Amino acid sequence: MNTGNKNSLPKWIKKIQQQSWQIEILIASGLIIFLYNIPHYLFNFLIDYEESALPRAEPVILFFGAFIFSRALLLGFVATLFLRALWLAFLGINFAFPDGINFQKLSYSEFFKEKIEKSKTISERIISLEKICSLTYSITIMVTLFTAGMFVLLTVLYYGLYYLAPSFYDNPNNGIILLILIFLMMLGIVDWFFFGKMKRFKLISQIYYPLYKLFHWFTLSSFYQKEYLVFISNVNRWKVYGIFIIYFLLAFEITMLELSNIDINIKGAIPPVSFEERNFLTLPTLSFISKRKYESKLNENNRIISSAIQSDIITGNFLRVFVVYLKQYDESLDSLFRKNNVKLKPEHRTMEFYRVNDSLIQKSFNEFFVLEIDDKKIENNVWYLEKHYKTGEYGFVSYVPVSDLPKGGHLLIIKFNRLRHGKFNQQFISNIPFFLE
Repeated sequence: MNTGNKNSLPKWIKKIQQQSWQIEILIASGLIIFLYNIPHYLFNFLIDYEESALPRAEPVILFFGAFIFSRALLLGFVATLFLRALWLAFLGINFAFPDGINFQKLSYSEFFKEKIEKSKTISERIISLEKICSLTYSITIMVTLFTAGMFVLLTVLYYGLYYLAPSFYDNPNNGIILLILIFLMMLGIVDWFFFGKMKRFKLISQIYYPLYKLFHWFTLSSFYQKEYLVFISNVNRWKVYGIFIIYFLLAFEITMLELSNIDINIKGAIPPVSFEERNFLTLPTLSFISKRKYESKLNENNRIISSAIQSDIITGNFLRVFVVYLKQYDESLDSLFRKNNVKLKPEHRTMEFYRVNDSLIQKSFNEFFVLEIDDKKIENNVWYLEKHYKTGEYGFVSYVPVSDLPKGGHLLIIKFNRLRHGKFNQQFISNIPFFLE
């Protein structure tokens, strides 16, 4: 093996390099379908987290990071496939007509002929397109790792801020500022602006280098740093910055557009970007129908998230009210259970023990949940624990009689009594319109 030049590649790798277009097409086409469907799994992760744990910023940051990560890959792989298809089309034309343009048959004037002859030949265009295809694939992988590293570092920083600076942690705008700063640092703009000239001095370089290495280790950029330096040292640095910024913003915009079409509230999230220009889609009204509020409208991929009834049109005598069990309910329920002397572990496995304990549990649930239909409070509800038959979510279900209600439209309001600073205050869960036949 030739070891004289460290940048030289072994022959077998060069051979693979020449056939790399096959590998690019195979990887890109194989992952596009998976990447297109990945939001479903990400939403389920976020919903599972919001149901089973108290709200924190870190999982939301990871959610956004993974979403943009998948969209950056998807965008790049689609671009790679398109460019490779174009490249193969050019190859086909060149193979069928290796002599190029037949100007005699075109009967062009000398002026047009001269202009066309000065432009690139098909062979030159094929070579240029080959370079563009290879760089597109490489940039896709680099931007994807770049995105992953950026959100990993932001998550680590937010984890520390939760304990060290709670007031900074609670402000979503600070997260956006941090994200922009990390983005500029990872591109190298901050490094170039503040430390570019300093790195030319040996002593300053020796002091700065450990911080430089630690940053690149946390942001995963150590995986592609040398390749990135090759890129910016052979192409105009600002062009590279522009390519990375545009690529990331495109992935970010695609993410925001997809989120704007999802019926889910992500706490602390950046408002979604949308081309929607209609003015009255977000009216402050309780008369809004969402499919998540009706079990009959759910499919196997949907989640309820907060609460639901059986259908928007009620034909029977009972309203089935399902409320998803959220972690944030625990503190209030624990206080009510202790106040009402509910036993959390069976002291005696007798029917009498369970009857007494069940009555105390029902009393606690009725003090915790508040159900209202058309502003009238529904008293003495019976609550059951249930794992939902469609979504698999754990929750509480009650059957509310509606036979005495007049036919027509009605509104169910669900609230709960939340314990905060030693006092119970009613907090809104959901409003569900329904029509009684």
